[in-house]
Amino acid sequence: MLAACITAPLAAEPASVYVPEVVNSYPHSTTAFTQGLVFWGDRLIESTGGYGQSRLIETERWTGTPIRSYEIGDEYFGEGITVLGDLLYMLTWKRGDVLRFDARFKPLQPLELPGVSWGLTTDGQALIRSDGSNTLTWHAPDDLSVQRRVQVSDDGAAIDKLNELEWVDGLIYANIWHSDRIAAIDPETGRVRHWLDLTGLDRATRRPGNEQVLNGIAWKPGSDLLWVTGKRWGKLYTIRLPERPHP
Repeated sequence: MLAACITAPLAAEPASVYVPEVVNSYPHSTTAFTQGLVFWGDRLIESTGGYGQSRLIETERWTGTPIRSYEIGDEYFGEGITVLGDLLYMLTWKRGDVLRFDARFKPLQPLELPGVSWGLTTDGQALIRSDGSNTLTWHAPDDLSVQRRVQVSDDGAAIDKLNELEWVDGLIYANIWHSDRIAAIDPETGRVRHWLDLTGLDRATRRPGNEQVLNGIAWKPGSDLLWVTGKRWGKLYTIRLPERPHP
């Protein structure tokens, strides 16, 4: 097991801001309080939150039609999800459990994880978790032991309220709660490499309320598109990733 450590924020130039091209849009349920979004092969899986309303949903991405769903239980407030190996992992907000499922949403033995959890992704080896602060934590998938922590910053300033996460071609993309921006984070240093500014996206279909915010990022490896949505938004969008300079 790797020793736990924290990488501190580094001062640097402010990260670039991109306004990405919106390529297409598809129907999305306005009752889904989106907490996580991930591709499992060609399957699009979403997790939703709210006590008594939290579930896993497999959706036909072009039409928004549910294919399979599983209610996780009234005692849980669902949060972020990711797929590692042949298992899907789902965080719960304050319950202290990480739920695990097979490909047909059959529940397996949960793992204990004390504290608050928000977003989840993977680098292919570890689970990477946000907790609403500016810290990302790497966990071993078998027992959730802490491998390391990274503090996220831009130009030396801490970036907190890290929420839904997605590993995208070597960077961690993170929704910032109550923000219309997505941070692209270097997993080694915690520095924000660039921002995606989605200001104004989905204003026409958002239901009234302060919590109907941008949340949900999914990426298929090899694609130049991100799939994004928000809590109770009426649309799921594809946006084009910015070109990244080669080192």
